[in-house]
Amino acid sequence: IFDVSYKNASLFNTIQPNVKTNGKTTTAPSSSPAFLSLSAHNAFVYRAASGLQKDELHKLGKACIDRIGHEEVGKFEWKRLSNDEQYDVVYNAVNDSSQYKVRLASSNFDKFLRLLEKFIGSEVQADLIEKQLSIHVKKLGPEKGFATRLLTIFDRCTVLGKSTEYLRDVFWKIYSQYEMSVIESFKENYSNLSLLYGPMKELELYACGLHLKLFLNTKDESWKSDKDAILAAMRSLVVQYFDIVVDKESEATPKALKKDPWHYHHEKYSLEQENYDPNVEVPLRDKNKHPEADQYASHWKWDNGVKMWRSKHSNDTKEGREDVNPLAKGHSWVLSPRDWNNIISMILMMRCNPHFCTKFGKEISNLEWRSRISKRFVDTSDMSSSVTLPSRGPSDQAHWGHLSWRYLRFVGKGSSTSDW
Repeated sequence: IFDVSYKNASLFNTIQPNVKTNGKTTTAPSSSPAFLSLSAHNAFVYRAASGLQKDELHKLGKACIDRIGHEEVGKFEWKRLSNDEQYDVVYNAVNDSSQYKVRLASSNFDKFLRLLEKFIGSEVQADLIEKQLSIHVKKLGPEKGFATRLLTIFDRCTVLGKSTEYLRDVFWKIYSQYEMSVIESFKENYSNLSLLYGPMKELELYACGLHLKLFLNTKDESWKSDKDAILAAMRSLVVQYFDIVVDKESEATPKALKKDPWHYHHEKYSLEQENYDPNVEVPLRDKNKHPEADQYASHWKWDNGVKMWRSKHSNDTKEGREDVNPLAKGHSWVLSPRDWNNIISMILMMRCNPHFCTKFGKEISNLEWRSRISKRFVDTSDMSSSVTLPSRGPSDQAHWGHLSWRYLRFVGKGSSTSDW
C-alpha cells in the first residue's frame, strides 16, 4: 500500500468486506493506489494446472512442470523421479485443495483477487458506468439522433438496475430546445424546410422506443399523459409550420425586390399609368437620371471582372456573392406568385384526409384565405417558379405536404404495441 506506515494492516482494511452497522453499510477507509508483492507466474502455473487432467499436464510445458516439482520435492529428489512419477507429483499437488490454497496464498494471488474486486469489482464498475451514463446524458444536445442515444442509455441503466424514470423529462427538455432551434432556422429561410422533419422523427423514435420501454406493461395516468404529449407535440409542430407559411406569405414584398415601375423613354423617365405615384417628384434638372437609382434589385448586375455588384445607373459598387443580389440579402422568403401557389397547394393536398381536417381546420382555413385574398396571386406577370411539385407526392421530403403526411402516417400506423 502506497504512503502508509503499516502496510499489512492497510492491506487488510482495504480488502476486508463492507460491514453493516445499525442496518447501514460502512466501508473501511481505503488507500489508493495499492502495491502488492505478487508471484504472478507461480499463481498462473498453479491455476492453469488445477484445471487439467493428468494426461494434459504436458500442455504446461517442461519448465512449468519442473517449477512445481522443485517446490514440492526439491531439485535433487525431482531429478531422480521418472516422467510418470513427476506427473503424479504435480497432479497431486495441484489437486490437493488444501495445498492448492496454500500455494496461491504464498504467491499473494488470493489477496490480489480481493484487491482487484475492491478497486474494479462489479460494484465499482457499476458505479463507474453509472457516472459515465450521467455524463452522456449531460452532453446530449438538441440535435438529430438524441432519442436513439437516450434509448441506449436506458438499456444500460436497466442492466445496472438503475432508475430510468428521469429519462422521460430529459427527452422533453431536449426536444423543446431542438424544436425551437429548427423553427427559428425555418423562419430565416424557406430552404430549411427539411429541418422540420428532425423534431418529427425524434418524436416518432421516442414513441416507438423509449416511451414504450419506460411504460412497459403499464397503462396508468403517466403513460396516458406521455402518449398525449407525443401527439400534441406532433400537432404543434405542424401548426407552427402552417402559421409560418401564412405569416411569410402575408408579408409585403420589399420595395427593392419589386418590379421597377420606371421605364426609360428617350431622355426622361416616366411611369406606367397604373403604377403612377404622385408622391415621387422628379425635378426637371434630374430628368435624365433615374428618380430612384440603385433602389431596386434589377439596378444591380454582377461584374465578373472585379467580382463585385455594379450599379447600372451610377458608379457605385457593392461587395457580395454572385448568387445573392445585394438588395435581396436578408429577404430569404421572397418567392414568386407561382411559388406561393405551389407551396399552399402542396400543403392543402392532405385535406382529403378526415383526421387532417379535424385537427387542422383553422390552419386550412387560413391557408385557403391567403390564396383567395392575396394580391400576389392576381399578378400574372411573374410566372417564374423555383418551388416545384415532386412527382412522388407528399411522401417526398421535398414536398411541402411531407410534414403533414408524416404525422398522418404515424397516427394511422401507430406503434408496434399500441394504437395511437
